[in-house]
Amino acid sequence: MLLSLLLLIILVISLPMATPFSSLLHSSLLHSSRPLRRLLRPLSSHVSHSPASTIYALSTIPPTSNQASAIGVIRLAGPASLEALAALAPPSSPPPKPNLFTVRTLSDPASKLPLDSPGILYFQAPRSYTGTDVLELHCHGSPAVIAGVLGTLSSLPYLRPADRGEFTSLAFENGKLSLLDVESLGSLLSAVTSTQRDLALSSSSLSTALYTEYAKTLLSCLATAEAIVDFSDDSESDTTLHTTPWAATIPKVESLLSSMRSHLSTRSAARLIEDGLTVSLYGRPNVGKSSLMNALSSAQTSIVSPIPGTTRDAVRAQVEIAGVKCTVVDTAGMREEAGDEIEERGIEVARREVEGSDVRVRVVCVGEDLSTGAEMEGEPDLTVCNKIDLGSAPPDYNLGVSAETGAGMREFMEKLGEIVKSRVGAGRASEGGESVLVARARHANHVKEAAGCLERFLDRVEEGAVSDDLAAEELRRANTEIARIMGKVDVEQVLDVLFRDFCIGK
Repeated sequence: MLLSLLLLIILVISLPMATPFSSLLHSSLLHSSRPLRRLLRPLSSHVSHSPASTIYALSTIPPTSNQASAIGVIRLAGPASLEALAALAPPSSPPPKPNLFTVRTLSDPASKLPLDSPGILYFQAPRSYTGTDVLELHCHGSPAVIAGVLGTLSSLPYLRPADRGEFTSLAFENGKLSLLDVESLGSLLSAVTSTQRDLALSSSSLSTALYTEYAKTLLSCLATAEAIVDFSDDSESDTTLHTTPWAATIPKVESLLSSMRSHLSTRSAARLIEDGLTVSLYGRPNVGKSSLMNALSSAQTSIVSPIPGTTRDAVRAQVEIAGVKCTVVDTAGMREEAGDEIEERGIEVARREVEGSDVRVRVVCVGEDLSTGAEMEGEPDLTVCNKIDLGSAPPDYNLGVSAETGAGMREFMEKLGEIVKSRVGAGRASEGGESVLVARARHANHVKEAAGCLERFLDRVEEGAVSDDLAAEELRRANTEIARIMGKVDVEQVLDVLFRDFCIGK
């Protein structure tokens, strides 16, 4: 044994540096004694893969002691993915075939105790989400099974837990996703309403097409600009800018600038889709605002009582209306003389809430004196007459509801949905180009900077008192701003921010 080990050391020292150590193991050690092979077997796996090269994580929602799921998917990515499977699967199991769902019984390699019999999916590099080898273990979703498999994977020295968004980071690094794709994916993962989902799904393809067109136009203008600069350098008599050489470029720049301005105008609509709208309910005490609030939120959000002035503060609830994220605010009843100081402050809060809301809904009720009490500056976006189960709505109010019985609530939601959709400009994203929504604030900032460069370019052309190169520089800067949107410049800082919001298994 010792003699074999000594001969091995002498052999390693005598080999050229270029000889792979793994080749030495296979050619020499495998013919040595059995104890020596067992001693050196771990070295082979360590040499094959960097300890940090293969990652793993649970890609589905973690189960809890109170709630399990049918399936829990554990994802591995990296060159040691199949090696990890071989460590847990029976020795006689063949490697899984790419893109074919199979079943394996997995065991803890140390204790030999079974862990689970998950479905196995293997995606071979480069035909995978990350561009590397990817292995998915579709385990039973109980806490014990998931914890057992994850714990066993953590014991393998060539695996490590994935960081937030690291699988997607690998996909970006390997050219599987663009920066715009990554941003859209982040928005999709955080989407809670249908309009947020639709914006996320459409923004990648539509934004990519639009910004690619911007880049093509700018490159065309830059090609002309560089030719003009070179011509100016060769001219001894003319060192000032004249508009004639730029005649073909100016219309392109003007058209591009117009498109950018139109594109920027959609940012407010996209922001409302992301952040949501505020819908305020206001009116006199006891008109049924709280009952209407509870009907909208499908929960006992507000206290309902026949006592006037029960609601003293603004009560909020998150509600999806026409696919749009909305915060509905139930406010204190407004009347000319408050019952006490606390109610008076509640009325002040109510007025501020209504003034700052995106959609104002005035609530009246059957039998109410409509001449006094809940007047606000400006007309409400919608007036609804509640408690029609107690009588008929006044002739001036053709939208009547009963929050108690549900009568008229469908018509009320349809009317409210139309107003909400008109606020956010839903459906404006299209392949037409200029109606593509600015999906992210980062995009808006760069488009705004690019538009500013184009404005300065046109100003300098009109002034005709600066060099050709200074005018061309504005086009270069505009091109750089668009390149930043598409991840061609300064991409690392953007990715660091993006992946902080990703889940571990994505």
